[in-house]
Amino acid sequence: MDNKQEKTKRFLQSKLAYFLLIFIFLAFFYASFFIFWNKELNIQNFQMHDIFEKYWIYFPLVFGIVALVGTLLLFLIKIIFRLNLLVVSIIIYLLVYWFLLAFGIQLKYFEPRYTDIAIALIDNYALPLIIASSASIIFTFIFSFFKKK
Repeated sequence: MDNKQEKTKRFLQSKLAYFLLIFIFLAFFYASFFIFWNKELNIQNFQMHDIFEKYWIYFPLVFGIVALVGTLLLFLIKIIFRLNLLVVSIIIYLLVYWFLLAFGIQLKYFEPRYTDIAIALIDNYALPLIIASSASIIFTFIFSFFKKK
C-alpha cells in the first residue's frame, strides 16, 4: 500500500452530515407534527391551555437542541480520545437518536396521562418524535455508505 494514498472518509464523518441530520430530524418532526396535530387540545386548565397555544411551535426545537447538545458532547469525547473511526460516528448518532426514539415510545405507549400538560405533550409530540428520530436513524445508515470527496 502506498503511503501517499489516503483513506477516503465517509460522508457521515463530515461536519455537514452532522448539521444535515439535525435538519432532517427537525424537518421530519415539524412535518409529522402538522400531519398528526390534534387541533382540539384536551387541556382543562386555561392557564396551561394559553401557554400551550403560545409556545407549541418551540417544543420541537427543544428536542432538536437536546439532539444537538447530546451529539456535540459525544463528539467532544470522540475528539478527546482521538477516535476517528466510522463506527464511532455511527454509534454516536445512533445513541442520540435511539434515546429520542425510546423517549417517544415511552411517551406514546407507556406514560400515564394524569395531568393536562402530559396529555397535550403525549397527544401532539410523541408520534412526531418517534417518526423524526426513526428517520434520522435511517439517514444515519444511508449516510454511512456515501464517500466524502
